[in-house]
Amino acid sequence: MLKQESFLNDQNTKAWEELKFIPRLHKFLPYESYDPEHKLFYNQGTTGFVLSGCPIVGASLNDQSTLAHFFTLEENLPEGCSIQFMLYASPRIQSRLSYWKSHRMPGIYQHLAEKRTAFLKSKAFEDQDGHLVRDFKLLISYTLPNHKQEVMERSQLLETRATFQNCLKQIGVFTDVMDDEGLINDLGDILNASHTTIPSDQRINPHEPLNRQILEPGRSFKMFEHGVNLGEGILAKSFIPSKAPPYWALGHMDKFLGDALKPNHAIPCPYILHYGLFVTPNQGREKSRLNTKREALE
Repeated sequence: MLKQESFLNDQNTKAWEELKFIPRLHKFLPYESYDPEHKLFYNQGTTGFVLSGCPIVGASLNDQSTLAHFFTLEENLPEGCSIQFMLYASPRIQSRLSYWKSHRMPGIYQHLAEKRTAFLKSKAFEDQDGHLVRDFKLLISYTLPNHKQEVMERSQLLETRATFQNCLKQIGVFTDVMDDEGLINDLGDILNASHTTIPSDQRINPHEPLNRQILEPGRSFKMFEHGVNLGEGILAKSFIPSKAPPYWALGHMDKFLGDALKPNHAIPCPYILHYGLFVTPNQGREKSRLNTKREALE
C-alpha cells in the first residue's frame, strides 16, 4: 500500500500561497476589451479610444489657438473625462529602416541602403556625440467614465473623436485610430524594454483580456518609489518638474528635447514625455456651490 503524501510540504505550500498574493503588473493596466466595429476600448470602468501619429516640429500661435478651441468646448471635456498625450522616443527602428531599404533599386543603391541601415542601427543605443536615432511616436488616449453601450452615448464619443482628429489635422498632426493589436505592441515595446531595434509583433488572443497580453511571460518587475525595474538591467525612472512655468506655448515644446547642436543637452536613453489632464467628477456642482457662496458674501 502506497502512502499518499502532499506534493508540497507545509513550508512550500505556505510560500506558494504568499506568492499568489504578490501584485502583478498587468493589474495596474486598465485595458480589458476592444470593439473593432467602432474602434473603442472598454477598460476598467471607462470607455475610450487611442490615436497614434507623428509629432510636429514647431508650432505657431495659430496652431495653439486651433487646439485651444477644442478644449474650450464643454461637450469635448465632460466631467470624468481623461485625455493623455505621450511622446515616446523608441529605439525600435528596425521596421522603419527595413521599409526604407526595401524601396531602393537593386544593385549599387541596395548596397548603399544596407550600409546606411547598418550605420543607423548602430546609433540606436550608443553614439559618442549623443546623436541617437529614435522613432518618435505620439500616442493620445481619451476616456470617459463607465461603459458606453447606448447608441447615443457611443455616437457622441465617436463624434468627439472625429472632431479631435480634424483639429489635429489642421495643425499638421495626422493620426490613425489605434486597434487592439497596435496597442499591445506599442505598450509592449515600452514595458518589455530590451536592447533591441526590433519592434514587438504580438497577435491578439480574443479569449484573453488585453492587459494580460502586453507583458512578456516570465518577465519580472519591481516597483520602487521613483521607478520600476523592467528586468534585463533596465530601470525606468519618473521625473516631474518641481516648479511649472506660469505660461507656456506650443512653440517652446522643442526645449524639452534638448539641443541637437549640444550633445550634453540630449537625453541619452529611450524616454517618454507625458502630459495629461483629468476633469474631476461633480465639477459643475462644486462650481455652482462656490458661485452661490460668493454671491452670499457679496
